[in-house]
Amino acid sequence: MNSILLPTVASLRARLWDGGWRPVPLYNPEVTRSDGGGPIDERSRGKKPWGTAWQEAARRDPPDASVATPRRNALNTGLLCDGLRVVDVDVDDPTLAAKVKALAVTMLGETIMRTRANSGRCALVYRAAEGQPGKRDVKGTFGKVEVLGFGEQLHAFGPHYTGAALHWHPEAPGNVITDSLPAVTETTVGAFLAAAGAIIGADTKAPSDATGDRHASDLGLTADVLDVAAALGVIPNNGAADWEGWNNIALALFTATEGHEVGRAAWHAWSRRHSSYDAKHAEERWQHHSRHKDRVLPEGKEPIGAGTLFALARKWCPGWRKPSVIAAAAAARLVVPPRGPVPPAEAQAMVARALARLEVATADQRRGRLAGAACTLGELMGALGFSAGDAERVLFDALRRAGGGGDEAEARGTIAWGLDRGRRAPLRLEDR
Repeated sequence: MNSILLPTVASLRARLWDGGWRPVPLYNPEVTRSDGGGPIDERSRGKKPWGTAWQEAARRDPPDASVATPRRNALNTGLLCDGLRVVDVDVDDPTLAAKVKALAVTMLGETIMRTRANSGRCALVYRAAEGQPGKRDVKGTFGKVEVLGFGEQLHAFGPHYTGAALHWHPEAPGNVITDSLPAVTETTVGAFLAAAGAIIGADTKAPSDATGDRHASDLGLTADVLDVAAALGVIPNNGAADWEGWNNIALALFTATEGHEVGRAAWHAWSRRHSSYDAKHAEERWQHHSRHKDRVLPEGKEPIGAGTLFALARKWCPGWRKPSVIAAAAAARLVVPPRGPVPPAEAQAMVARALARLEVATADQRRGRLAGAACTLGELMGALGFSAGDAERVLFDALRRAGGGGDEAEARGTIAWGLDRGRRAPLRLEDR
């Protein structure tokens, strides 16, 4: 490593701390042995923390790495994940990795993302809504998905051991402060991991259609499991103990998801939000409803399911909409045919997904998320062959419908930048 890099690395680490991040020095990828003499496994090179007490060093105020002179053999930089929820997609198949990434954006929100050129793997960074939860993961035939947390670190800057550079989209930590990251609850994280497990071939008790796709019945009792999980995420569970209400949520959730593993994970995560949570008791309730799923209800008693949960979500979060409805509405408004190399149907679906994410961002009034979504949409539409006028019309229509019209000046600049970038860069469908 050239000594010219030392001031650059020192400046980066200081800037990270200014933004609320806790930098961790990592050994350079060419280093094969730690300072203590122990060998560094090839796949750990470039991302192994320097020092035996690196967590403690990163937890100091300020963190040691933010004020110390960088060591020449440890110029890569990681981020301590205490208080964060980092979705690390360790899936090599680019199509499956893209599906998991899209699932994360749909369920957890638009956020900053780390990628590298020679792989479909990526990491999306969120913050924990409460406390400092630990690592969670799901493993399957096609890889694993981890949610890093307390005591973990993410390789954020410096080359990968394969030689590939890391890239951040739309901005990197240091330019983004931790307080601006979308906050995610453990309810949502649990539901996301269960759904991601279905994509990567995890061994679960889910039905054969393990993608998590469900169609609502005529009675409105069942629904898309991701819509159901999103509804549960806004229903509170922090009041006085109410066994009947708690049991009704279990019954509605089991019915809505037809016993899907995503529903079970969401049930435990939602129950865990109450101080009286008991894992064994919660599991017994779920299994109780599984054993009695075919029971005949007493005369005059109406069944409960997805409709009940959606009604509660709207009660506690006025204006709440199902993610599938947002996406469908965006697709219906997209009427401009692209003039690029991608088939119109595929292009329409891709831009519709970007529009749906943009509406969620603007409705949440998060400027950083708005700029990122507008840039992503511009880049996508530029690569697809849309004109600047067409792209702005679609963007501003979404802004007005989401109540974000006041941000049009900022959005105009970001979408113009994205259009230019999209026209100059080759479009990779698996990234969309």
